[in-house]
Amino acid sequence: ATALERNLYLVSQLRELPVPLLVCVTMTDTIAADHRTFDATLLEKRLGVPVVATPAVRGGVNALRERLRALLGEKRVQRHALNPPALPGINAAAIDGAGRALALALPQAGRPWTVHERALGLLAASMCASGGLDKLGLAPDVVERARVEGAARVVRDAAEARYLRVGEWADGVLSAASGEPTSVRFTRRVDAIALHPLLGPVILVGVFLLLFQALFSWSTPVMDAIEIVMGFAGGLINAVVPSSLPLLRSLLVNGVIAGVGNVVVFVPQIAVLFLFLSILEDSGYLARAAFLLDRLMAGVGLHGRAFVPLLSGFACAVPAILATRTIESTKDRIVTIMVTPLISCSARLPVYALMIATVFSTQPPIFGVIAPGALVMVTMYGLSVAAALLGAAILKRTVLKSPTPPLVL
Repeated sequence: ATALERNLYLVSQLRELPVPLLVCVTMTDTIAADHRTFDATLLEKRLGVPVVATPAVRGGVNALRERLRALLGEKRVQRHALNPPALPGINAAAIDGAGRALALALPQAGRPWTVHERALGLLAASMCASGGLDKLGLAPDVVERARVEGAARVVRDAAEARYLRVGEWADGVLSAASGEPTSVRFTRRVDAIALHPLLGPVILVGVFLLLFQALFSWSTPVMDAIEIVMGFAGGLINAVVPSSLPLLRSLLVNGVIAGVGNVVVFVPQIAVLFLFLSILEDSGYLARAAFLLDRLMAGVGLHGRAFVPLLSGFACAVPAILATRTIESTKDRIVTIMVTPLISCSARLPVYALMIATVFSTQPPIFGVIAPGALVMVTMYGLSVAAALLGAAILKRTVLKSPTPPLVL
């Protein structure tokens, strides 16, 4: 609901297809907090399909469940489709012919798709414009019949016509607030600081320096407590297991207790890392960090969106690689996947911690406040980021060369 016209564009596309449709509008609670109202009844009347407000944090799923139950209880599910918008100056026959070719190639040809050839023709045009028509797995003759001449212009004109329709749908659905909405005003104030050309990068470095400082300083008491517990458990087993069973005592003390303890002792650091990443993501700062780093990422051929998977690589490379699915370009996605393992993940924290504890444990705090280990850790992570960016720059300029896409958040 906070970006109604932008999100209704997808609805306008789905509305052109003969499929049962239910529109769920989220974040209506944010609209209410801004002292505005959302008129679901008016939007439902204009769309001609059911509309339900589903604020996720205020029981919206219950409203959705009740509406679905009522709709599915009807004797017949409505499948009324809206014709695609008219496109002046466009060869409608060519678009319909492309749509007819796709309709005949569908598994359920002729039912009910053939009566909506214009919508399928616009789909064919968008696939032609993006170069994806050959990837649909259709027969070569079908691909040739589905090609649309001047596909880019058709897609542009269709998008403009849909947005005109969307504007008519959204007009008056949200009541106007007196002055700037509270959420927008708050966001502008945050962005003025977090995205400032000078303060923004300083805050970014400070946030991650605070993160690594917490890894070494704030988690130390818990780590010390775990070591004490493990030492007590080892001493207890030494006292309980008789000396006549040296192998069993060694297995329990040096194997189970010491082995598990050497791993568990680093759990507080990993927990602090995941806690900070969750806070940064849920507060919206990760999106702002991606915006700040977009120019840097563009220097190596990627865009700011690749920063989120790379940042997730600090926790674990496996979900980070999965997160690259949000990158549209195949080559950019492969580049991000290739360099993500160069980022220092949490599994390397025990190695770094052991090295730092061995070499820098006797060094006094810098300026009497900053632990040397924290600066060394920041340097290690900085080197991993530099290696990843250098690898991405090489790949983008050689085997995976492609233009840098724009950043869309």
